Amino acid sequence: SKFDAFKAEIESLTSAKLYSETVSSQNLLGQKQNIEQRTDSVLDTLSSLKTQRESLTTKHNQALARMQPELTRIQAELAAVRVVITNTNDQQTLAALRSQESTLLNQASVQQQNIAYENSSYQNQKRSYDNSIASYESNLASINKEDSNFSDTIETVTGTVSVNRVSLWQLTQIFSPISPVIIIIILVILLWVVLRRIGFIPRVEWH
Repeated sequence: SKFDAFKAEIESLTSAKLYSETVSSQNLLGQKQNIEQRTDSVLDTLSSLKTQRESLTTKHNQALARMQPELTRIQAELAAVRVVITNTNDQQTLAALRSQESTLLNQASVQQQNIAYENSSYQNQKRSYDNSIASYESNLASINKEDSNFSDTIETVTGTVSVNRVSLWQLTQIFSPISPVIIIIILVILLWVVLRRIGFIPRVEWH
């Protein structure tokens, strides 16, 4: 927005004949399209990753909703068997109860391991999604910054101003309406005629 004022100020520093300007432009459409394509690609990937992470969490919660009640049931049954064991004196019945207790302990252990594995697997996969999402969000921020810088660039005129020394001979060539060489030739002829008339240059007659 300030380019025209700056240009006028530079032009006012010297004569128009001593001022030359060269203007060139650069097509930045390809660069803008590249930024937009990368932005769309990152946004699509981010949306997909977040959807997958939500799906992972949903499946994890559903798995726990199945396993945790089963573990609670086994633990409750185990507690009941142990109460019966405490109140039983018959060895044959006691042996059967001990066997049932052992079976329930094994079932509880397996269920706890399944729950622990599910939690561990979920945390690892979620961490992987979180890291990927953070990476793409950082990439998106970088692209947005690049886009902002690009917007600043297309509103900026970039160029240079050069000042060169001009000799008197060059000034004569620039400002003279005719070639300085012709002027010099004319001046020499006039000088020769004047000097001849005043007798400074002797006449030469050919016979």
